[in-house]
Amino acid sequence: MGFRTKQTPPPARRRVAKNKREEQPQRTAYTYRRNRTLTGSLVSRVPSAGEPKAQLRSPRMHAHDLRRTRRRVALSLGVVVGLLAAVWFALDNVIATPVVAGNLTSNHQLYQAKINDYLTAHPLERFRFTLNTSRLAAYLQTHDCPEVAAVLPATQQAGLGRSTITLAMRQAAVVWTVNRQQLFVDTEGHAFRRAYGPRPSIEVVDDSGIDTRNNQVVASNQFLGFIGKVVGAVRHHQLTIQKITLPAGTTRQIYVWFTGVEYPVKFSVDRSAGLQSEDAARAIRYLAQHHITPKYLDVRVSGRAAYR
Repeated sequence: MGFRTKQTPPPARRRVAKNKREEQPQRTAYTYRRNRTLTGSLVSRVPSAGEPKAQLRSPRMHAHDLRRTRRRVALSLGVVVGLLAAVWFALDNVIATPVVAGNLTSNHQLYQAKINDYLTAHPLERFRFTLNTSRLAAYLQTHDCPEVAAVLPATQQAGLGRSTITLAMRQAAVVWTVNRQQLFVDTEGHAFRRAYGPRPSIEVVDDSGIDTRNNQVVASNQFLGFIGKVVGAVRHHQLTIQKITLPAGTTRQIYVWFTGVEYPVKFSVDRSAGLQSEDAARAIRYLAQHHITPKYLDVRVSGRAAYR
């Protein structure tokens, strides 16, 4: 039979030390430390003196917090306003639907389709401030629109997503009817098939007798370009062309009839139109001063003018 020993309580000093160790973690939460805000309450009435999650903010701290809040709100509003301004600017300048204008009376849809094709191939130029009008004009001239002389750099808004693009069309100086189709050329030698404005007074009369349906040399753009350059060059010498004829049996020369001159002047496509025009003007003045009326005047050879 065993005997149970009576457990004696620990001494009082040990109990006091144990209680202090148990209370130490709770007291450290309220221990004052440097550079730390004293615990307290956010309100004027403190519910308890030992509130563990209380924060006491001074008026200066409260002002700093309000200032940071205002900055965040202002920054957010600034970002929103900036995004709205960017969207409005893009919608105001985007060329979603081009509106064609200029000195033309028809074929607006044709040029609008060509411009849309260009903008599809160059998406970065779908804004009015990025549109390269020189490159657009070159694109139109090489894509079945040689009658376009230039695209004016000034584009205007015509509504939301719509912009007006103004085309400057070439002015025809000479007309030539080939196979019931009219061909035009301006004074710079550019040939085209669509002309706008009054019909030119100078017309090419084909007396060559060559069937142009099977011969593309006669009505080629190079030949038409030469005729146009002649018209533009003689204007610098105060001469006005009345008509231009193609002599029989040839495709390399033309007869030019001037107003007030009773005889034609032979020009060759193998020589510069400007040089031949200068020689023709000089020879016409010489013959007029000496009261000579030849049958024709030939300036096809450089440096000399022959007449008969």
